[in-house]
Amino acid sequence: MLRAKSRQRQVSHGNRTEEKGVCRRNFRLSLDFSSPSVSTFCSPLTHNAQKTTKTTRSRRQVLEQLASRHFLNDPSSDVRYEGVSDYGIPAPAESRRGPDGGTDGKFASALGSSGTTLPLGLGADPAELGRLASFLEVPEDGPAPRPTPGELHRRRLREVQECDDIDAILETASDHLSLGRNELAMASYRRAMKVSFADVISVKRRLVEAKRRSAAAAGGGEADLTRRQERAFELSLLQVASRVADVHNNLGVLHELNGEYGRARASYADALEVYHNTCKRYEEAGDPDVDRTKANVERMENACASAGERRELHDRANRLAGDVARERSSGARRELLLRQREALRDALELEGSTIGPSHPASASTLIQMGKIDYELRRYDDAASGIRRAGDILATSLGGNHPRVGRALLLLASIYERRGDEISPAVRTGSGPATPSSRNVSGEAVSSDDAELELYVDALDPLKGALGEVHDEVGRLYARIGHLYGKKGDSSLSLLARKASLRSYGEPLPGGATPEVTYLWVRVVEHLAEQRNWDDAVVAGRRALFLLRRNRTAILEAREDPNDRRRGAPTRIAPGEYDASVHSVLQALGQAHQSRSEDRPAALATGESLRLAWVMALSNDGGPGGEAESDSVLRVCRALKRLGKGHLLANRHAAAQSCLVPALELLRSGAETSRTVDCASVLGSLGFLHLRLR
Repeated sequence: MLRAKSRQRQVSHGNRTEEKGVCRRNFRLSLDFSSPSVSTFCSPLTHNAQKTTKTTRSRRQVLEQLASRHFLNDPSSDVRYEGVSDYGIPAPAESRRGPDGGTDGKFASALGSSGTTLPLGLGADPAELGRLASFLEVPEDGPAPRPTPGELHRRRLREVQECDDIDAILETASDHLSLGRNELAMASYRRAMKVSFADVISVKRRLVEAKRRSAAAAGGGEADLTRRQERAFELSLLQVASRVADVHNNLGVLHELNGEYGRARASYADALEVYHNTCKRYEEAGDPDVDRTKANVERMENACASAGERRELHDRANRLAGDVARERSSGARRELLLRQREALRDALELEGSTIGPSHPASASTLIQMGKIDYELRRYDDAASGIRRAGDILATSLGGNHPRVGRALLLLASIYERRGDEISPAVRTGSGPATPSSRNVSGEAVSSDDAELELYVDALDPLKGALGEVHDEVGRLYARIGHLYGKKGDSSLSLLARKASLRSYGEPLPGGATPEVTYLWVRVVEHLAEQRNWDDAVVAGRRALFLLRRNRTAILEAREDPNDRRRGAPTRIAPGEYDASVHSVLQALGQAHQSRSEDRPAALATGESLRLAWVMALSNDGGPGGEAESDSVLRVCRALKRLGKGHLLANRHAAAQSCLVPALELLRSGAETSRTVDCASVLGSLGFLHLRLR
């Protein structure tokens, strides 16, 4: 009794007290120590006789009375699941801090003279990191170090400058252009032009020499040979000259993409001159290359003529955007947005008539208009406009261009936020009667399905531009995993989240980000759902390590309201930290129990039970509310799991001390007294009585 009271005073004093990682909040118990013993009012045989007693006591009172006997007086409350103290990876300085913000003693003792961390506890097992790498399907030493963008740029530029094969240079230039690396593409095309001119000069010299020998030949076989050589060199000159014209055309395209329409016109004109003077190829003669080059010259002339007017329209839209940002009145903001959209609409019409309706410049204007439509709550117009812009970019730049990926991500974010307010026809860019707006079973495509498809389509452009290991790629995989989870596809959700962890660079960086910690918790839940216990142990230990190490950062972080509004969380909210730790410990307990590992199973389940008691007692929800019901069920299930573990290990008294309180809690509420959990506890108690007999 005295111990219970001292525990109560300890829990009630202050805001929070820490005991070996168990967070005890400032809940206060209204205990009735004169209540009958648990074995009296919880016995299955006396349930009906005690029905009146139960109705006079609230569930909260039952919870507090049981806590006073089975939680506050628990002599093993200082024992917790060991897990992994360290993976032997150098950790960031901020991650070596304890729960109170000071340096953690374990991490401090692991610091050597070099300032790196040494393996501790179970982390000293050299196979631990190997099992983690095997689970993620990455090399044990992790992915190769990522060079900086500057190093990559210099290396690629050096490769271009050292190459003399014109075909290889043009292929490299095309790859750079398709991935949005315009500066490298420009360097490649200039290198191609230099090599092509050298080839032209070489062929011309050989042609002049062949003609000289042909004129000097008196006739006969030698003259025929020189004439054949002369014709071969003339054909080679035509081929090389055509290659030069192609390079001029590609340079024109690149200048056009950079918005340099005057330079683009000059490059197209140079290509047309080579076609005319050297290749003897002319327009309107069935030659599509020449006709296209001539049309490009005329289009760029129109673009240069209309440049001032288009610039004025876009400048007006930008000025209005600044006015919108400064305006606080919703009515005035709406008026300014409408005027801004009108200016962009005029610019789009002018771009369509001069540069072309399928030009990337028109797509950029459409995206700006789509953002304004979103601000005006015209979600159908916003989605259809940005989808049209994405189609234009994919057609003109190629499906792997990063601008295509950004347009798809922007469209997906609209579905993520306002997908339910977008009509089904707009979700697929087609009318409601077309087959493309329905799936294979004939059902209309949901906003989640449309969003998922956009994210999947954006993967290749994003990976092509950023690489496989990049935080943005990791976030995209995480969104895909979240959507597969909403669809109930646990296997695909697990695969996507593992890919997300690989893209974040796990396991070598040490998981310093909240996003990585959140992903590991979700991965553990998927593995537990699939009953993949071997992998659940590996992933669960990693998740628990990160939760404990990043505890202070998670609890002190501000919750992002956008996560709740969009329903796509990317990190653990401060109020969900305890529930996340409990979920991981529960999965670890199940995994160890299934692997017949009695001690770690008991430790994990015991710590999860203590955490369930803490969450239930600190819950301030109203009696009978859903939050209270959930917290009570969490305690009951933890008690049931621990009791079953004791039962399997033939610890009958310990099993009874868990199962009987679980039954009492389940019968304290009408909505839980007839659940499967209640039946499971009754079955375990029956099995226990048979064992005792």
